[in-house]
Amino acid sequence: MQSFNHSIMILSDMPQTQKGSWFLHYKEKMDEELIYTIKATIYEIWKTKERVRRLKGEGKAVPKYLKSYLRILDTNLNKMRSVAVYYKEYSSIENLQLLGENYIKQMKRDLTPKTFQTSILCQRIGIAKDGFYSSMRGGISTTPAILNTSTNTHRSILPRSKQKTTLPLFIEGVRRSREGV
Repeated sequence: MQSFNHSIMILSDMPQTQKGSWFLHYKEKMDEELIYTIKATIYEIWKTKERVRRLKGEGKAVPKYLKSYLRILDTNLNKMRSVAVYYKEYSSIENLQLLGENYIKQMKRDLTPKTFQTSILCQRIGIAKDGFYSSMRGGISTTPAILNTSTNTHRSILPRSKQKTTLPLFIEGVRRSREGV
């Protein structure tokens, strides 16, 4: 008997943002030794059931201790599963036989390179923590601009009513000094 009562399964593309990375912490919670023991117990249950089938197929009586042994294994397996965290990252390429080569080629054509890397190849895309744009706060407004070379200042090329855009060309009001250029 397999018990998955109160189990949680999370399936997702590899996240592209910090906010979307909430489930990646489960990797650190995984106890690899416990997972190995669970796999070994499943194998032991399979071996014992095969022995029972073989005995029945040969018309022999199945010893009572085998049935009791299977119950003990199953109970222990369920106890281990109740505290286990299993984390695994899979690429769609690992399902190539199921998905087909044409599907992968189609996704390569249809998706942006970044989305293909995260959704199909399951690659972690690093988010620069010390880069210029990653350091910007959400409330900062940026607008397309031109540089006035005589005063070395930026001036928006949009009318005031349209200056709230998300184009990361410059931060309004920032002056450059001649020494910093």
